[in-house]
Amino acid sequence: MLIDAFHGTPLQTFTGHLNNKGIPIEASFSPDFQFIFSGSTDGRIHVWNADTDYKVCVLNADHPGPGPFVTFKLTQEKECDWTGLKFSRDGKTILISTNGSIIRLIDAFHGTPLQTFTGHLNNKGIPIEASFSPDSQFIFSGSTDGRIHVWNADTGYKVCVLNADHPGPVQCVQFNPKFYAKWKHSGSIYYIVIFRLNCWHFRKNWIDTEQKIDFHSLFRKMADNKLYELLGVSRSASDNEIKKQYRKLAKEYHPDKNPQAGDKFKEISYAYEVLSDPKKRQVYDKFGLKGMQEGAQDGGFGSDELFSHLFGGGLFGGFPGFGGGMRRRQRGEDTIHPLKVSLEDMYNGKTAKLQLSKNIICTSCNGKGGKSGAVQTCKTCKGCGLKVTYRQLGPGMTQQLQSRCPDCQGEGEIINEKDRCTVCHGKKVCNETKILEVHIDKGMKENQKIYFRGEGDQQPDIEPGDVVIILQQKTHEKFQRSGDDLYFSHTITLSEALCGLTFIIRHLDGRDILIRNPPGQVIKPGDVKAVVGEGMPYYKNPFERGNLYVTFEIRFPENHFASENKLKLLESVLPPRTAFKMPVGDHVEEVDLNDYDPNERGSHSSNREAYASDDEDHMHGSGIQCAHQ
Repeated sequence: MLIDAFHGTPLQTFTGHLNNKGIPIEASFSPDFQFIFSGSTDGRIHVWNADTDYKVCVLNADHPGPGPFVTFKLTQEKECDWTGLKFSRDGKTILISTNGSIIRLIDAFHGTPLQTFTGHLNNKGIPIEASFSPDSQFIFSGSTDGRIHVWNADTGYKVCVLNADHPGPVQCVQFNPKFYAKWKHSGSIYYIVIFRLNCWHFRKNWIDTEQKIDFHSLFRKMADNKLYELLGVSRSASDNEIKKQYRKLAKEYHPDKNPQAGDKFKEISYAYEVLSDPKKRQVYDKFGLKGMQEGAQDGGFGSDELFSHLFGGGLFGGFPGFGGGMRRRQRGEDTIHPLKVSLEDMYNGKTAKLQLSKNIICTSCNGKGGKSGAVQTCKTCKGCGLKVTYRQLGPGMTQQLQSRCPDCQGEGEIINEKDRCTVCHGKKVCNETKILEVHIDKGMKENQKIYFRGEGDQQPDIEPGDVVIILQQKTHEKFQRSGDDLYFSHTITLSEALCGLTFIIRHLDGRDILIRNPPGQVIKPGDVKAVVGEGMPYYKNPFERGNLYVTFEIRFPENHFASENKLKLLESVLPPRTAFKMPVGDHVEEVDLNDYDPNERGSHSSNREAYASDDEDHMHGSGIQCAHQ
């Protein structure tokens, strides 16, 4: 029951536990106070709308009775035991702890994965409950190994592990509210209070001492500029500046030009690999090389796994008032655009200009759709864009139906025609044409994606999606590509196959490559020869290349190409024939070899079928039947 804290008057009653033969244990508000979450002795979590007392859903468990774990099936093959669930302070994300030694941060409205935090298994512990830091920059997780694991919420990198001096699991981690003011003032030091359980009977043992963690100092110790110094650029260098400097250094220190600089070449290649990747660069800027190495040992910098289709596309999506609905989304959809490029473009690199049409926020009304105060929340759907109706199926059985609100057409808002913006006509967005410069780097491959972050369609209160360019390779008339290798078919004469050959291949960059095969090295039909280092350049390491493979087909001479005397002369230099001995007897029959013509063979087959058909008609045409006497 929800009651007024000052007067004690009842405001709302939430029922439904008894229908499922459960007793409520503890109830909590969602961060925005719109929903009530209630644990139950039936091992479920019941969810109500706080304003309407409508039960939104029941999260089912697969084990009987209450307990520390609540199990939710994600697929038919795999299930995940949740040991803790926390909302962020803004209510937009959910932090889920699992007994699979993994903590996941998911989008509260769509259920999509945002970050994965791993590393408990390395310390032989299972996360019990995880918490956000006051600014939501860090994740603190208590563990059965008696430690507190700390991650960066944005990158998934494990910052540190806080060791305890006494045995027992860390049941939960909470931030002391009385230190919030000091934390906000310092901006770098967190004060935490640790709760522990001596057993599963909820007998709490309080630890009075608070532990101070100066993360900014920790970051300064871990950060370094070595990779920037290797490339000779500043920490604020743009992607193009880093790429340009890398190409310059790679030419200077390439082993082909400078055999003594092999180690230096590897160092600058590694520096470019890290600094050209936005995610790796972000981790390196905060934690340095040591952080990169430790992050890799703990399972990388987050992963995109699981929860992509959690509860049918969103933990709260599709339920009235949960921000799912038909219009409320945290992030817009990506715009996918295929771009056809030639094999020459992928070999040499190219900058292409692409013209796209996109929606932008209307500058006239600032995305409001009308005059100030003209936009009103739809009274029918209360702003969710959905109309919910119920249909009685039978005694105790009701079906819930959802459809687009007919009054606001799923927008959740209503604007009178006369008050609508004269530029966007109430649509809140306008269309504009934008030119994007697409940099096709050497060595890029078929279906490789190029991202333009935040360049997707704009919508009010929604983060724009990305423009994703997908490369599609055009068919080349001469070369075929497989990975970093090129394949080329070349037809030669019998004389070239036996006596050596010389020919030229015009490469993708316009170079003429002279290929020789010395006399005496016989080439057989279908032979494949390799030209090392003349394939496609490696992506992000264009001074290394794959191989060029040449498949040889042999063109034999026509019949009677030489006189009998020349044939005898040719036979004298070729390997001898296989010895032949004529068998003795009358059973030997001599036949001729003829050229094979598939069409002629089909004609003979048709004639035979027609002949057989005529015979059958002749046999049955007279209608002769056996006479019965």
